[in-house]
Amino acid sequence: MLVNINDLNAKSVILVHLNSGDILFQKNADQRLPNASLTKIMTALLVIEEVQKETIHLNDHVRINYYAESIIGSRLMLKYNDTISVNDLLKGLMIASGNDAAVALAAHTEPSIEEFVQKMNQKAKEIGLVNTHFTNPHGLHSSEHYSSARDIATLSQKLIEWKPILQISSLPTAKIFIGQAPKTIKNTNPLIGTYRGADGLKTGYTPQAGFCLVATAMRNNHRVLAIVLGEPSREVRNNETIMLLDYAFSLLITD
Repeated sequence: MLVNINDLNAKSVILVHLNSGDILFQKNADQRLPNASLTKIMTALLVIEEVQKETIHLNDHVRINYYAESIIGSRLMLKYNDTISVNDLLKGLMIASGNDAAVALAAHTEPSIEEFVQKMNQKAKEIGLVNTHFTNPHGLHSSEHYSSARDIATLSQKLIEWKPILQISSLPTAKIFIGQAPKTIKNTNPLIGTYRGADGLKTGYTPQAGFCLVATAMRNNHRVLAIVLGEPSREVRNNETIMLLDYAFSLLITD
């Protein structure tokens, strides 16, 4: 069973049974907090919506600009003038959490990064996110860049309506091509391949945000979403997320 809420180290938590929409557990779920690379869930959603509209295509080849090359933090190590497909950039975004992939996708989707960020905030309002504001597509820290566990749950649910995203986020490793050169990337989500039923969705970390994780798993046709924000360490984040998922399945699966 789940330990007392006061024993959880996460600053904010939400646990949702996505089949029913029932909230199985929550702690400070509406608190505005830095959300680090969980931001990339919105970036992916906007890119996928443009793919569905056929304004861009998964096989489009994107040429890397100076901003993407120079971005700090987690990267695919893309260089100026490299080319890489939208599909491989999505893999780099969701699996390896590439900040350069986020910038490249934003620049390919809209005329400027600023316009992409405007669309991020428009989409947030459209889907009812009331404690969320974006200033960039990657999640590097900014005082005006934040979200809440509840908002991230809503956003994550919208993203996984596009079923292929779970095919991407469930890969322990993936091969992408930068130009003609293959590169193997590793999933930053520690539950993939180690927790039964886990198939997504996104990790995040900055010193200000702490260790964050959006984890989704399915067992016996029950899909569960667990979100933890502001964990003090990677190990604690992983253990508390597993604890939450175990608790959810103990409630939902009785046979």
